[in-house]
Amino acid sequence: MIKFTKVTGDVVVDDRRGRQTLAAFTGMQMPSHSANCIIATVDGGHATLFLEGKRVDLGPSSFIRIQPDGRSFLQKYRERVAKGSKLALGRLWAMAMEEFGTEREELTGNAAVGVRG
Repeated sequence: MIKFTKVTGDVVVDDRRGRQTLAAFTGMQMPSHSANCIIATVDGGHATLFLEGKRVDLGPSSFIRIQPDGRSFLQKYRERVAKGSKLALGRLWAMAMEEFGTEREELTGNAAVGVRG
């Protein structure tokens, strides 16, 4: 379960599964199982949320990518993102999809890497 306990300023949720962009608000809840979304702070927004019982603080210019396999990553960005800007959210998706080259912190999931044969 994803539960927003405090939201100040603009925080957006771009949900690929539901193909929609939502404005997050305090008290908002979302299922985390099979989630495929980005939660981003824009224009100096802040958010505190609980993801699978773990507290996550999103400061300004940061986003969390929650993958369908249960892993999640917290990343910072430097671009200006306007609320509702599909182009800027597309850039965040591109950053989130990169495997190397950006600093990110794995929050949930298994960090082990397997070898496929």
